[in-house]
Amino acid sequence: MKTTLFITKAMLFLFLISAQAQQTHNINWGMSTTNQQASITIDVGDTIKWIWVDNGMPHDVSSIDPNAPEGFGSPLMSTLGYEYSFTFDSEVTFNYRCSVHPGTMFGTITVVGAAEEVITIPDAAFKSYLVGNTSINTNGDSEIQVSEAQSFTGAINCPNLGILDLTGIEAFTQITGLNCSNNMLTILDISNNTALTNLDCSNNNLASLIVTNNTQLSELYCGGNALSDLDITNQTSLIILDCGGNNLSSLNLSNNTALTEIYCSDLHLTDLDLSTNTNLTTIDCSQNHILSSLNVQNGNNMNVVFFSALGNTELSCIKVDDADYSTTNWTNIEEGTIFSETCSVAVDDFTKSQFSIYPNPVENIFTIESLTPIQRYSIFDLQGKQLVENTTNTLELLLHVDITIFDSGIYFIKVSNSNQQTSIFKIIKK
Repeated sequence: MKTTLFITKAMLFLFLISAQAQQTHNINWGMSTTNQQASITIDVGDTIKWIWVDNGMPHDVSSIDPNAPEGFGSPLMSTLGYEYSFTFDSEVTFNYRCSVHPGTMFGTITVVGAAEEVITIPDAAFKSYLVGNTSINTNGDSEIQVSEAQSFTGAINCPNLGILDLTGIEAFTQITGLNCSNNMLTILDISNNTALTNLDCSNNNLASLIVTNNTQLSELYCGGNALSDLDITNQTSLIILDCGGNNLSSLNLSNNTALTEIYCSDLHLTDLDLSTNTNLTTIDCSQNHILSSLNVQNGNNMNVVFFSALGNTELSCIKVDDADYSTTNWTNIEEGTIFSETCSVAVDDFTKSQFSIYPNPVENIFTIESLTPIQRYSIFDLQGKQLVENTTNTLELLLHVDITIFDSGIYFIKVSNSNQQTSIFKIIKK
């Protein structure tokens, strides 16, 4: 569907900027033809057709004016209905005549450059902005010509103008920046604007954003819209992405390895993998209320200056480079969420895990049961602080753990077996 939309818009664009249709102008050529009737002003590319209207009277179309185009002139003919045509491919003004009747059959031809094509811009607010921008509307008229659009290499900044439709933007093929934020756009296709490096279309009503061809984008701000899909796999130069406040349920950032800042709060993500984004220094994935898997283990955690995973109530474990470092420095997380180098899905039955923990809630003693020998278990509080670490030297499949001295509350139990399988459980101490 996106391909069809792109092709349709491309065809429309070609139609809008195509040259005006060439015209043919008829002149009845005879003894009764006045100088006013024989004189005409036409556009470059137009054709004049002389039609003989006298039967048996010889006439021709000729010129002794040195400005006359090469090859201009007809043979002498006396046939009623005879036609002679000439197409003018350059600007010129010259006099012509009938060589037999030069005193009565004569005129002047003026060929001018065709009026330059203008861009169709249906949205009045957008057109008003463009026409009022002297860097774009260089001739100062009430339209935007194709040449003006194609030669403009700056940025179009039109936020907060109530714009509903950005049709016409496709003609600005050389712009490097576009800020159309805080308008009322529902669709934005910038496939033709391949020189763009910065796009801010945030806070519109966008349900569709097509940036597939915009491989030079380094900054993309599209938050506060209604996007349910965002394909940025071709944007390998992207450094900043702000896509928060949309309807996105998935976000593929595997190709965006140059990213330094990601803002993806208030989406509908269930998992987010940032393991390939090795240049990240800012991460805001807060308020994703169904996010249950977050992988930030990318080898660059110590260079992160801002991290927030607040509001992610389903997130129990965040996979990181160094759990101790993240626990100390990344405090914008929910109570009950911990950092780990080996996050596993916490489950309470053998059908999904090698382990089982019961009872839960527990008063004093709980049991860890495993299908293979238990090698180690650790207990963490809500802040991620490790309270207990115990390594077993036996081949126990069943361990009883006494937490009588612990205060009532929520704790996390990390269990590993001899096969290096690990799970994390949330347990409640009564």
